[in-house]
Amino acid sequence: MKVFDTATAAIMQQTQRMAQSAKNISKLGDPKGEGANVDLAKEAVTRIEATHITKAEISVIKAEDERMKSLLDIIA
Repeated sequence: MKVFDTATAAIMQQTQRMAQSAKNISKLGDPKGEGANVDLAKEAVTRIEATHITKAEISVIKAEDERMKSLLDIIA
């Protein structure tokens, strides 16, 4: 279960990174000028990283699920 917990926590962290990135990008149209500090290249990299890490963690969950199924088959 530790694998599932760790992978789930990592996915949640990446979800938070994506939300923060979306918030940063939304500032681009801000009439108060806060959007001037937004680096679109950095935000793009953040979103790409978060997507790849999330996909990797999902693969970890799938692999662990298959491992557990195999273990149960051996025991049964």
